[in-house]
Amino acid sequence: MGKTTFILRYFFSLKALALLATLFLSLSFSSANNLESELIVFYAVDTDGDGVFDEDDIDDDGDGILDSKEDKNVDGDNDHTTNFTDTDGDGIADYLDFDSDNDGILDNIEAQASKSIIVPSGIDIDKNGLDDVYESSPGNGEGLNPVDTDSDGIPDYLDFDSDNDGILDSLESSELSSDFDCEVVPKLNFSNIPTLESGDALSEGAIYRFSSITDDLDALVTIEKVVNGQISTLDQNSVDPEFFKPEIQFTTTDEIRRPFVDLRISMVKTGTDEIAFIEELIANFIDVDGNKQYQEFNRFDTPASYTYDNPTDVGINYTSGGLLINGGMNEYDGISNSHPSVNVAVEFVKIHTFVFRFGIETQTSDNFTTNVPRQSGIQFSCLDNFLDPQTVSFSKDVDSDGDGYPDRVDIDSDNDGIPDNVEAQTTDGYIEPTNLDDDGDGLDNAYDNGDFEGLTPVNTDGTDNVDYLDDDSDNDTVADNNEGNDFNFDGIADQTFTGID
Repeated sequence: MGKTTFILRYFFSLKALALLATLFLSLSFSSANNLESELIVFYAVDTDGDGVFDEDDIDDDGDGILDSKEDKNVDGDNDHTTNFTDTDGDGIADYLDFDSDNDGILDNIEAQASKSIIVPSGIDIDKNGLDDVYESSPGNGEGLNPVDTDSDGIPDYLDFDSDNDGILDSLESSELSSDFDCEVVPKLNFSNIPTLESGDALSEGAIYRFSSITDDLDALVTIEKVVNGQISTLDQNSVDPEFFKPEIQFTTTDEIRRPFVDLRISMVKTGTDEIAFIEELIANFIDVDGNKQYQEFNRFDTPASYTYDNPTDVGINYTSGGLLINGGMNEYDGISNSHPSVNVAVEFVKIHTFVFRFGIETQTSDNFTTNVPRQSGIQFSCLDNFLDPQTVSFSKDVDSDGDGYPDRVDIDSDNDGIPDNVEAQTTDGYIEPTNLDDDGDGLDNAYDNGDFEGLTPVNTDGTDNVDYLDDDSDNDTVADNNEGNDFNFDGIADQTFTGID
């Protein structure tokens, strides 16, 4: 008895398993002559949702760092998908991981110089999977050259302690708050009929005003970009009128497998175009579903946190353009928040505008138009029907002294002239760095017990900030920059700050 294997390639974007480069379905059958045959269907994935399948993408996770750089190639085969590098041990290969050292700071940010961050453009003319902003010209494929602030041989995006002060980057960055009070967070109401402010109705460039989404705010909705889509209704109000629910018909072609529409929602003071910030905003992306022919997806600016149900039908990934939600193959009638497995709750902080992308992705090679307009929905109030909510929070770079260098790469975060490494420890218990790093994680041996603990910064006065962020660590009303630089103890600093670094 022999075996014959038939290979069929079948493409679709990543749903939930960002770790897997491929997954397969094996169907066995027997023929009349007892020859066992096997059909293996391979599914190609698109981790970063840029429309380029991973096998053709030189930057699978969209962080601007080439996949070839994110693999240490310990097996010598120059193939980043085999024996892959996983710096933080989370089971996700670095070339698919948006935060390879798990410090809460995205690789795209840590790979760049602090004072010259280049944000992704979302443009990839040559379709090599690398954002064109990280190429000298489309198709050249250079990508980012990751910075190494402390010159220890470990780039910042893989370094647990980028400035080598003994304090972990995860501690020196700040987790955006995910604690909010549903009774306080504003509930936005989109039930009023929108009026066309400028542009052609339901066309790219049109701006609509939704009046009185709260007592003192309007919303301006701009149709920023339309790719193989036709907006039928900007906001369907027949059910749950307070939700924002656009209806869009999509067409796919051989060239465009991910048609979409970008909508910008901006909060302004009532009756004006003056921007208005909201301290905390909850946006629930509801009913992100699909079927065997195509699946919906939503993409929006990176939030402070997001919450999904366990189990869930959706896949959630960070991409060069923000957070991406991919729908599954279970389709639910209508559009409502009654199916927790296809809902994602998102928290924004200090926000006045965000861009929301709604589209579909096909699993087939057939050209088709959705037979009915697809509905997408955003509910701007708290959801309380998650069965087992799972929350993920993001961190942001903190620059305590405002010198343009985030604390994670600043050896003097409060600019008092005393290194953070000194201020993070007690005077009697001070441990000098060894300048050795046996495990190659970027944390000096002196502060590394194998669990990436680092220093626990001291707080001498116990009243406010830890010492390395405190202008007056002992709370004696004499500034640290005086006490730390008064070598003859006359109460006058012996060095003058220049304000130049």
